[in-house]
Amino acid sequence: SSTYRDGSFSDEYSYNGIGFTVGLISSNLAQLIKLNDIKDLRIGITYSNKSTIDADTVNNSTTIIGTISNSSGKISTKLPYRFGAGLSLQFSDYLLAVDYLYQPFNQFTIDNKRLNELKNLQKISLGMEYRKSELRSHSYWEQVILWGGLSYEKTQYNINNKSIDMIAVYSGFSLPLGLESTIDFAFQFGKRGTTENNLLRENIYKFSIT
Repeated sequence: SSTYRDGSFSDEYSYNGIGFTVGLISSNLAQLIKLNDIKDLRIGITYSNKSTIDADTVNNSTTIIGTISNSSGKISTKLPYRFGAGLSLQFSDYLLAVDYLYQPFNQFTIDNKRLNELKNLQKISLGMEYRKSELRSHSYWEQVILWGGLSYEKTQYNINNKSIDMIAVYSGFSLPLGLESTIDFAFQFGKRGTTENNLLRENIYKFSIT
């Protein structure tokens, strides 16, 4: 005949820290090495530093007599550095771009403890864009920009001794609104994960207008 009331438990984390990201892009290397068939050739790199983020943690219990803070403390999270490199190549009316991203999540720690579920992140992307070189001399529909690409990513997650990978394709087009402005329509389809070892495979659909 006893009456029970629901209780709830929550963990709160308040993070604070500082980090930086720097990038560098080259000038047109096609002019430097005199490639006549290539209009523009550039390389770029980005780097995010290894940073430490401190977190204030509180464990709360909410019952019929109110909310009680059971425990509190501070923990330190260390984020690994991140490195990216890319190359863009323009010839005729086409632009080709290749990007690579790397982040060693095996160096990620929480309270000086490493997580077995994390491994190094790697991602490579390939994209192509088509646009007319001389916009002023063509009709409106000839000024439409077309683009597409694909990417393969070995994510930082390793669950049940199985790597979680993702592959995605992208497509879209841009409609001109003026000499410098466009409205962009983009679509992405991707597959992430696997059904092996009692895991989940996701089908990802994403549509955007910018």
